[in-house]
Parts: sequence; C-alpha cells; structure tokens
Amino acid sequence: MDDETRLIEAIIGEHVNIIRDVGGLERAFNDATVLTHLAQADKDFSPGRLDRTKSLGKLRDTVTKCEAGLAVHFSREETALLELFKKYGTEEMMVQFYDLLKQHQEIKDRFAQAKSRADKLASGEIAIGLWNASANDLLAYMNKTRQIIEEHASKEEALFRALRKNIRDSK
Repeated sequence: MDDETRLIEAIIGEHVNIIRDVGGLERAFNDATVLTHLAQADKDFSPGRLDRTKSLGKLRDTVTKCEAGLAVHFSREETALLELFKKYGTEEMMVQFYDLLKQHQEIKDRFAQAKSRADKLASGEIAIGLWNASANDLLAYMNKTRQIIEEHASKEEALFRALRKNIRDSK
C-alpha cells in the first residue's frame, strides 16, 4: 500500500472510531476522542451542582483538548488530503470536499464559542437564575456540536472512500 492510500486509511480509521464513539484520553486526539470528551464533559459539568468552578474548569479543559485535537486532525485533511483530492478527485468530489473544509471552521468556531460561554459562566457575573439557564444552553450547544461532528465525519468517510477508490483505479 502506498503513502497516499495509507493516509486515507488512517483518516478513515479515525472516522470509523467516531461512528462507533470509541476513544479515550490516552489516544491521539482525533474526531473519535473529541466525541468521547464531549460526552464526558456532559458528565463532568451539571448545571445544578454546587462545585460549579471545578465543573467549569473540567469543561473548559475538555473543550480545549478537543479543540487542539481537532486542529491536528483538520490540518491533515486541509493539507495532505487536499493535494490528493486535487490529483485524484473529480470536480464533484472537490466541491464536496471544499464544503466539508468550510465546515471545519464552523466546528472550530463552535469550540471557541463554548469556551467563551464557559468563561462567562465562571466569571460570576451571571445572576443565579440566569446561570442555570445559561449552563443548560451550553450543554445543549455542546451536544449539537457533537452531532455536527458525527455528521461531518460520516460525510467525510464516504468521500474519502471514493477518493481511495480513484487512487487505486488510477494505478
């Protein structure tokens, strides 16, 4: 198997993990571990708990780790895979790939927004009545982010399999 196919296999492997929701803190940060961390954040941070500062710290740490892991994963897709799509992809595949690349920024922005919301909750500037509502909104926002990542990974996996087929057919 050549380097091009190995790269695609590695990234597809990450997406398979996402769909199965497999991963853990000790693994390399890829889409799968992001989903695991987001699921853990749901457990670490509960709006009615008394240890809000500790919970918010865990939540912020989780979001920061997920953000960093996605940056590495997205970088590989935005550089090495982009070149493979230019070389072996069809015009339709390129359009789909560019749409997925645009979604990378949306996902990055969602993580930045989650950190901002967590910081605002931790600041103590929010009245207690609004605090619980804001905390619940943040959890809903994070769950939606996780859904977006799952859908994104599923679309990428299908497209990357098609690219891998094009590479194999061209050799």
